[in-house]
Amino acid sequence: MKSAVIRGIIVGIGILFQIVVSVWLYMFLIDKLWLFHLIFSFLEIVIIVGVIKYSKNYSLTLPLIIILLFFPLIGTVLYIVIHQNKNNSKILKKIIESEAISKKYLTQDKKIKEEIKEKSDLRYISDFAGFPFTKNNDVTYYPLGELAFQDMIKELKKAKRYIFLEYFIINHGAMWDTILKVLEEKVRQGIEVRVIYDDAGCIATLEKGYDQKLEKMGIKCIAFNKLNPISGIIMNYRDHRKILIIDGKIAFSGGINIADEYINVKSPYGHWKDNGIKVEGEAVWSYIVMFLTMWNSLKRKILIIENININLINCLSMRE
Repeated sequence: MKSAVIRGIIVGIGILFQIVVSVWLYMFLIDKLWLFHLIFSFLEIVIIVGVIKYSKNYSLTLPLIIILLFFPLIGTVLYIVIHQNKNNSKILKKIIESEAISKKYLTQDKKIKEEIKEKSDLRYISDFAGFPFTKNNDVTYYPLGELAFQDMIKELKKAKRYIFLEYFIINHGAMWDTILKVLEEKVRQGIEVRVIYDDAGCIATLEKGYDQKLEKMGIKCIAFNKLNPISGIIMNYRDHRKILIIDGKIAFSGGINIADEYINVKSPYGHWKDNGIKVEGEAVWSYIVMFLTMWNSLKRKILIIENININLINCLSMRE
């Protein structure tokens, strides 16, 4: 916990320094050049119009628009810093590159596309997310995390080829310790195990270098977008996914992270209710592509999905 606080303070100081310097430069120039102030005011209007026009998620961009309207100086500087960090982010560039390559693995069945052409809401979801609609799926709904956890362990113990986990939060405790014990056993059996966790989401739950600790166990692991005081506001880009994929046949998802409060072993915030689902069938393929797209981008190399050193024949034949 002490290490997490120190890391958080260092990163916070780094980000605050960048913002202070940006504001100072702006204030210095605005006092010296009235023309610069005029240009900056015009730029503010252009930014607001651009944010509204190109935004794909207004719940994320609305706070920025409000700041721009009520606090033009702070809002404009904040946007420039964010935009500059975004354009210079190697992580985002790699993710975009990996997503472009992965698109060829996400083909939409023409018959199904014909069936949903009159349903504008479904077409919008497909066009926005970029994932195909599928049939031949079974979905199990879990109203509580502890119910999902029971089935997660049952299915993990049945794994014969590979296990993929991608979570925003992983925390030591009954839930993760139980899962980790199964993962270690599966590695000993020669089964491929890969884990992605978000470095910011786990700053207070996992010790620094925990990804290397898992690697020594034989579990391939990536800490997403590691916190860095000089990386700026791009650190706000996090991996909030909660995905568990087993043998290409089953995928668990929902709002459940891997921490004891999600299964009500501990209740620091009262009784925790989060939904979960288990998907079996053709839709699991999309989860596989989603996970490997992220994995490939973070590993800084392109890894062909059909040849990732594990058997995906069942998934491929299922889609044909």
